[in-house]
Amino acid sequence: MKYLSFLYVVIIMALLILGTAIVNIDVKERSSTPNRKVVTSHVTSALTSHDTTSVTSPSVKIYAITSTYKRPEQKSELTRLSHMIKLIPNFHWVVIEDSKGKTPLVSNFLKKSGLNVTHLCKKNAKRIGHGPKDLLTRNFALNWVRNHLAKKEKGIVYFMDDDNTYDLRLFEEMRTTEIAAAWPVGLVGKVLYEGPVVCRGGRVQKWRTGWKVEKRTFKLDMAGFCVHTDLLLQKPDVKFKDVSTLEDFFLVDLGLTPKTIEGKHCDEILVWHTRTEVTDISHEKYAIARYNVTLIEV
Repeated sequence: MKYLSFLYVVIIMALLILGTAIVNIDVKERSSTPNRKVVTSHVTSALTSHDTTSVTSPSVKIYAITSTYKRPEQKSELTRLSHMIKLIPNFHWVVIEDSKGKTPLVSNFLKKSGLNVTHLCKKNAKRIGHGPKDLLTRNFALNWVRNHLAKKEKGIVYFMDDDNTYDLRLFEEMRTTEIAAAWPVGLVGKVLYEGPVVCRGGRVQKWRTGWKVEKRTFKLDMAGFCVHTDLLLQKPDVKFKDVSTLEDFFLVDLGLTPKTIEGKHCDEILVWHTRTEVTDISHEKYAIARYNVTLIEV
């Protein structure tokens, strides 16, 4: 009995010694990483806090002008574009319809989008030959931006067609524009890409195109440039002209030269002139005649 009591005491003492050793090891590990508690605290705070000040919030607003017109694919194009815009901070979408009045389809769509958007309308003149199809709508929207800028507001104006494909990095890149900037556009002008392809020191050194090579100072597409609002306000009368190379004339009229325009991402394509295929709805009249149901807005 005495032997069992002695053994019991030995076991208790051994457990106490082992427990003390474990505590000492843990203390040493904690003392070797003194900022451990602080780091954990910051991580927890970032995950649980609703404060968005740490998230990048660019101060330069982008005014993106989209000229759109009635067609079967219109709503699907605007839907795709609007979901991309939701990912871009400090962004003002100026949507202008090629029509005499605002259509219910576009009006309802924009109201439901939840975006910072301005809805305009202007009927374009009949297109002649290879002239621009949306001359009046672009100029009308451009004047709207000039007339509605807040006092001393700095912004970037970009002409964003609804049938193009955009990399989000393009919009962050254009915010750094000081005067006007250009970049290459993919799948345009019957070539794989067009625009500036060699840039040094933030300036364009070489252009690439397959169309009117010698007749254009700026060999780029409408999706391949942006302009700072300061320059647009300094040149209040400059607008797009009724010519096939309207982008080139517009930039020249703004007083820009190949040496003054900024080159961005000359070695990478961030926007593509994809163009949605025209939908064949020639059988629609038969479907309407056969099924007497209320049509769904497409």
